[in-house]
Amino acid sequence: MGLCCTVVGEYAMYRAGKLASRPKSLSLYISRPLTRSPEFDLLMQENENPRFVLGGVEFVSVSWAMPDKSVSYRIRHDGDENNLKIAYVNCDIPCGPRAKLDLTYNLWTTFDYYCTNYAIVVLPSTT
Repeated sequence: MGLCCTVVGEYAMYRAGKLASRPKSLSLYISRPLTRSPEFDLLMQENENPRFVLGGVEFVSVSWAMPDKSVSYRIRHDGDENNLKIAYVNCDIPCGPRAKLDLTYNLWTTFDYYCTNYAIVVLPSTT
């Protein structure tokens, strides 16, 4: 979908080998895209749709905490189930590798309660 996004928190720490067991939740932060796609609007519940599938992942809406800011889901893929919280922030830099690094740095400096700074920067598969 051409999104700039970063996975932070317990899941990133688990992937880095800092947590012994895999957490059942993911925190995904997305930079607001300059042009919005129908998939983005679906993901962010612009038009309420409590259940949908994107890329083989089933999304079941759990809550819409702050309209136009964050949404929580229960996601299922290949028999695995997790909680997913998606929050997005405004970004002046167009989406690209540099914007993704800036977004990650901003999250690290804003949310220092994670104790250790681990993140997964998501890049397009063609990069």
